[in-house]
Amino acid sequence: MRALFITPVVPSQTGNGLAMRAGMWLEALSARFDTDVAGALMFPAHASAPDFTAAHAASTTWLTGQIATGAGIPRFVPELDEASAAALNALIAQADVVVVFRLYLAGLAEHAAELGIPVIVDLDDLDWVREERLGDMQAAADFRSYADAMLHVASVATTASSLDAAQGDAIHAVPRWSHVPNGVRPPSIMSDKVTPDIDLLFVATLGYAPNAQGAAWFVREVLPLLPDVTVAIIGAWPGPDVTSFAGPRVIVQGDVPDVSSWYARSRAAIVPIHSGSGTRTKIPEAWAHDRPVISTTLGAEGLEIDGAAVLADDPGAFASACARVLSDAQLRTQLVQAGRERLHAAHSIDRAMTSVDAAIDLALTTAGTAPPRSRIHK
Repeated sequence: MRALFITPVVPSQTGNGLAMRAGMWLEALSARFDTDVAGALMFPAHASAPDFTAAHAASTTWLTGQIATGAGIPRFVPELDEASAAALNALIAQADVVVVFRLYLAGLAEHAAELGIPVIVDLDDLDWVREERLGDMQAAADFRSYADAMLHVASVATTASSLDAAQGDAIHAVPRWSHVPNGVRPPSIMSDKVTPDIDLLFVATLGYAPNAQGAAWFVREVLPLLPDVTVAIIGAWPGPDVTSFAGPRVIVQGDVPDVSSWYARSRAAIVPIHSGSGTRTKIPEAWAHDRPVISTTLGAEGLEIDGAAVLADDPGAFASACARVLSDAQLRTQLVQAGRERLHAAHSIDRAMTSVDAAIDLALTTAGTAPPRSRIHK
């Protein structure tokens, strides 16, 4: 059987959360299908992404065109040129299942829906919720309208958060909604073999507004309350609003080959997020690296923390939480153990792959097609 994966980013096993989620889908699909990748690329690729994609894809097709514009059209919706549209339709015609990553690419699967081919749209998060929390009500309205117009293509819609799946199911008449959590692999560098020289670590896609805002909030409002604490802010596409924070107590580093060495150097991970939606891969990633987590309530949304992080929302409380974690070895041990348990229970790569398989099987059986045999993911 054959699958088609339509993505706005080159899939990768490492890098930013978007590329890693795309990589998780590609890896799961390629374990069961000959999988073609069609990329309507909106974002730069991580250095490891081309090799990872080549290793898992039966073919790759890079689609070209322009970003659609006009009233009611949200960001990143592509308008393919004639040659790319024809190439995509040819790939769709030979697919047994089509997976579209992100809502703004859902329109690219309309031909599959017309042919009766089962389609999974992985929204990852709810774009309109993110925009509402950022205060852009027009963008939120545009994404809501686009979801109303385009989610009809989906046999199954998936999200990283079970809360988002429930909310989507209450609003949009997709035949099935499913929860596919983000999965994280064990680190490539064992943190207990490195002596930490940084107190706090914030790993994030820094070109993403909620993360940039979170970095600014922490440096401006929280760090002054922690006079002897150092922090490293690590991630792709930092703009001048983030790089300007670099100084004696603040390290700012763009995209890195592997974040494991930064976790090894740090004593605790922070998630100072006050907007956005979905779930944050950075928390399970910190758990995988045996690092205690301090997060805002919204930063931990959808993860069922169960004592695996200290939560605080205003600057004073967040600073106090950081100070307490850094000074209390017993608390750090408790948080690390709880994080390890939550990782294995809900966010290991095997758990995530099982959820991907379930979503694929659901889409195929809904369309009356017998799913191929599942494989064990390693």
